Amino acid sequence: PVHGDRFVEAHGRLGNQSDPFGQRARPRHQIGVGHNLVHHADAQSLRDAFAQTYETNPDLASERAGLRATDESVPQALSNWRPEVEIDSSYGLRKRDRDFNTSAPDIKNTDQLQTISLNVSQNLFRGFRTLSETDRAQNLVAAGRADLITTEQSVLLQAVTAYINVVRHRVIP
Repeated sequence: PVHGDRFVEAHGRLGNQSDPFGQRARPRHQIGVGHNLVHHADAQSLRDAFAQTYETNPDLASERAGLRATDESVPQALSNWRPEVEIDSSYGLRKRDRDFNTSAPDIKNTDQLQTISLNVSQNLFRGFRTLSETDRAQNLVAAGRADLITTEQSVLLQAVTAYINVVRHRVIP
């Protein structure tokens, strides 16, 4: 079997008038849906072909990953309502050794310098930027979901077209 095919048609090209992936027709007994090749069309139901396409198609996987990344923009926008906390610390060692040429006693000591600071700040008003950023993030997520639905419909239409073409060509010699 040949792996990496998105579609396999019985004769000619898929119903899309062109072969967007540059694949030639394969033998009649193979159906390729979503990069996996399945032998014998009657051994797989249309529901199985849909499930396999949905799980294995790289275009759908890419769209779902992109939507997950877009989903993260909502918590980032909402984080502007939360306070910011900064902690800073430092440690140092200072050694002093002074020799006086006079009768005054020499100074020899070591200091350990330590500082710790904690800063908490909370914006009370950002000029409606937090509300705008939250609305924008939610709208981007809604648009991403619509794009995913469009991609799903397109890929599943191509899968059902390939499936039906193979079934039709098996029935009509």
